[in-house]
Amino acid sequence: MLTLDRAKELLAATTTEHHLFLHAKNVMVAMGGLAEHFGEDKEHWMAIGYLHDYDYEKHPDEHLQHTEQPLLEAGLSAGEVREILAHGYG
Repeated sequence: MLTLDRAKELLAATTTEHHLFLHAKNVMVAMGGLAEHFGEDKEHWMAIGYLHDYDYEKHPDEHLQHTEQPLLEAGLSAGEVREILAHGYG
């Protein structure tokens, strides 16, 4: 299962810009609050929120098109990857 510590390791491998880490933290907190409200696993949803823009810095015009395979190779389950990709557009 994806942990918040592992999510932070993974995002650090693809992201360097301070504002993107700040955004990841803000989404993480929001997702944790929603999880708590709905009786879900708070840490899990915080980790999902933290990784939601995994490929954005390197591929802003192809956002989420470079997320699935690397995260599967990093050991995330297909379900966890689907949860991350669910916020996608287009």
